[in-house]
Amino acid sequence: VSICRQAIQELKREGRKVFTSVFAEPERQKNKKWSDFLQSPYNCLCPIERSLEGEEVDEAITARLSQLAETADGACLALLATHTGYVDLVKKIVSTRRDLVVCVPRGAVSSVQAYQETGARVLPLGRIPEGPKIRAFLDPGGTGRVETAEPWKAARREDQEWGYRGERGYLIPSVAKFWFAHDLGRLTVFPAQAGCAAAHRRIKDAGPGTAWIEYRNDLAFFLPVGDREAQNSIRVNAQLGGQLAGSIYRGGGPFMVQDSEDMVLEVLRRMGYLDEEFSNDLAEALLTFVSMPENSYWLRKNCKAMPDPSDTPEDVLVKLRRAFLSHDTSGHWRRAPDMRPELVRAGFLRKWNDDQSAVMDAMRSYIARYGLQERRSYIGHAYTVLQHFYRSDPERSMGSVTFRM
Repeated sequence: VSICRQAIQELKREGRKVFTSVFAEPERQKNKKWSDFLQSPYNCLCPIERSLEGEEVDEAITARLSQLAETADGACLALLATHTGYVDLVKKIVSTRRDLVVCVPRGAVSSVQAYQETGARVLPLGRIPEGPKIRAFLDPGGTGRVETAEPWKAARREDQEWGYRGERGYLIPSVAKFWFAHDLGRLTVFPAQAGCAAAHRRIKDAGPGTAWIEYRNDLAFFLPVGDREAQNSIRVNAQLGGQLAGSIYRGGGPFMVQDSEDMVLEVLRRMGYLDEEFSNDLAEALLTFVSMPENSYWLRKNCKAMPDPSDTPEDVLVKLRRAFLSHDTSGHWRRAPDMRPELVRAGFLRKWNDDQSAVMDAMRSYIARYGLQERRSYIGHAYTVLQHFYRSDPERSMGSVTFRM
């Protein structure tokens, strides 16, 4: 909601009267923040029912924007976009000399660049997440120096030169892969600017004649995230430095995985979706992983790797392996959910520190109470419970993904 309000305010500052259409699931109007937003006569919800593929919202926006481009003579069109899925459409509309503004959050750097290249006017929203554009360093000898944003530009250029980053890939995963491939020791990967500056200094200090290893597309970087809306998250996030910092803290820490036939299984184990005792069903582990909103976003929008109904678990493993090795994500994959807080709040679990056996029993009770589908494993039960629990929460709802299980 906040990013929508920002976009509207920026457009109003230009002297415009702004009419806003929100394309989303009907349940969004049950959310208090969205309900308040939609009270304005200038804002309306265009309800879209999602299917398994989850592309209906994008298709509806594309159809509506195309229609307005042809019929709304004299009106300025505005699009709020966080991903690059509308680039071709925007380029087509701009070529007809229509007045079009694309509003993009500043943090979506790749999207900002992509829409700028279409020739459309891009309106970045929000504050710049990296903070100041200079860094001051105190050296061990007591002297110091300052640097401008050059380390970020240089790291981007250098990683691309040696194959660690694509033209529009995310920067910190490429820096981490470069650092890991050369066995350079410990690296700070959050906040990102620290890692970028470290890589630039190491390359600069090594000199122009240094032979760096070219990337072999054999590494996958992970900086897992936990639930952004966890219990007491507002207070805890404020203490930790914001929502993203809080979710990364709950994610448990970064790791790097070498490519192999079993790479996806290793990732699922490390992120809590698969184990030898309670969550020992691969198909249900895959179902839960790809259904988590953060993960389905990367798979659907950036990697084009969402499971199809005809896919087998083996097909899903192949798609995830390709997604993990790509340059197309920030590494912020969602770790397995901790079910205890939700079950305690719902009255099905007494203690926040109960063991997995007690949590399993609580999930079974929840499923029986509401007549939900029984699953074969702990992680499968978690999928069923969360899908029901967040059915009316547009920010956390689980998609209805299907494949041959």
